[in-house]
Amino acid sequence: TPCVRNELLRDIGIIDSTETLSLHREFSIPGSVRVTEGRGGKPKVSLTHPGGSFCDVYLYGGNILPWVLANGGEVFYTPDGIDFATDSLSDWGTSLCFPQYGGECQVAGTPPSKKPLPIDGLTKTANWTIAQTGLYEDSKGEYPYVTIEISDSEATRAIWNNNFHIVMEVALYHSALDISVTVKNTGDHCLKYSSALKSHIAVADIEDPAANFVGFNDC
Repeated sequence: TPCVRNELLRDIGIIDSTETLSLHREFSIPGSVRVTEGRGGKPKVSLTHPGGSFCDVYLYGGNILPWVLANGGEVFYTPDGIDFATDSLSDWGTSLCFPQYGGECQVAGTPPSKKPLPIDGLTKTANWTIAQTGLYEDSKGEYPYVTIEISDSEATRAIWNNNFHIVMEVALYHSALDISVTVKNTGDHCLKYSSALKSHIAVADIEDPAANFVGFNDC
């Protein structure tokens, strides 16, 4: 049933490291935002809307997995039996591809490199950090958000020698997810890149020509 599926997807999470405990103390908001260790022991930020919807934002890859509506509909798809102790966490849910989407030279603007860039770029398999959490308010009441960020490092420059700083904000409405991404060139030369939010959407029956998105109406 939807409520049972809802509870299975809501990975309660644990706090099993001093780093996660420190993040939990700094960024958690009772009833709305929690920082714990999720699937594969990876740190995540859990956003919960007063209406019952929720999502988890993993610091590994900045991946949003899962996003579940108040009616129990899972929006971002994850197959059963996945071993999240491996890099497969970044293969599901939705994550930011940067500085390229897909394979080498698949999209116009994909930067040249002496070494082939990983498929979908660098950020979906890198560790992000929490910049801020909080609550916004609209006509229906308060709703939570988290802002995470990532910058170039020695590891990224060894593959793609450019300087950047990316900020991604995820805000959870009752029945919508608002994701905004800002890319800043922190170097002294032109920054050419392509990017995309790569989402895996859950559908009722992939073989049905009239398949609907789970959790949505008339989609």
